[in-house]
Amino acid sequence: MSFLKSVLKAQDALADQELTALTSKNQELKERKTFLEDQCNDLSSKKTAKEAELNLLKKKLDMVVEFSENRKLTAEKKLEEKLYELNATKNELLAADKYLKVTEAEMEKYGREVEEMREELQESNLTFNHKIAVQERNTLANWMKARYWETRMMQQSRENACLKYRLCMMQREMLPVGSVRRDLMPGRPELQKPVWQASRVVPRMNSSTNPQRDPEMHTVARGVREFPHCPGLLHMPYHMGWNVPDFPPPHPPPQWWTWGPRAHLVPPPHGLRSKSEACGVQGDNCCTMPEKVPEKNQGNHFVM
Repeated sequence: MSFLKSVLKAQDALADQELTALTSKNQELKERKTFLEDQCNDLSSKKTAKEAELNLLKKKLDMVVEFSENRKLTAEKKLEEKLYELNATKNELLAADKYLKVTEAEMEKYGREVEEMREELQESNLTFNHKIAVQERNTLANWMKARYWETRMMQQSRENACLKYRLCMMQREMLPVGSVRRDLMPGRPELQKPVWQASRVVPRMNSSTNPQRDPEMHTVARGVREFPHCPGLLHMPYHMGWNVPDFPPPHPPPQWWTWGPRAHLVPPPHGLRSKSEACGVQGDNCCTMPEKVPEKNQGNHFVM
């Protein structure tokens, strides 16, 4: 019995120890449970805050994504517009390049045509100036030849008047009273200044129209050092030279009956003169017809 009591006491002691241990352990578990509940509440509140933050971030992300998509669409539209404008500009540049090439070709063509026209104009000017110079020289030669024949005709008319005067005087010598005293006749050619030596303004040729020398061009004799300029065509009645600019017509020759002194019918002291004395002073060429200038000599002075 005592052993049983001791065993029961021992069991009670062990049960008390176990109960004490279980009680303390239970207390610890309660405390731990309370701590865990507090932690769970904290975590729940944190979870709720994080969820709210997550939702806010999701909304922000959605807004950013939507804004990005809008910007992307806008950028794509702008890019398409830029590409369209770039293609249009490229096409315009290609068209302008083609037009520029065509224009350059036309410019080169027109430049060649202008150069050809300029060369043709220069050649035409040279030819025209050459023709003008040839015509001026021909006009000068014709003018000088007209002056020459005018002088010859004036000399011939003077010779004819002198011969008529001498014929009249020779007819008067046949009178019985005696011959008439003869003096030098003022109308004779030897007492007058030839036309070739008379002072006359000779037209000058324009130096700007004088081309280069051409061996086939008409020339004038060596006596003419420069060619006068004729402003236009010469319209001259034969032998007088009217209608020439700056050249008045020459004076007409005096009539044959007005030349020389009047006849004196007083007889000379030594009788009648001989026929040779009646013709004039020795060496006077008025009693004979003037010599005709050969055609070959005339051609040496003037070249047409």
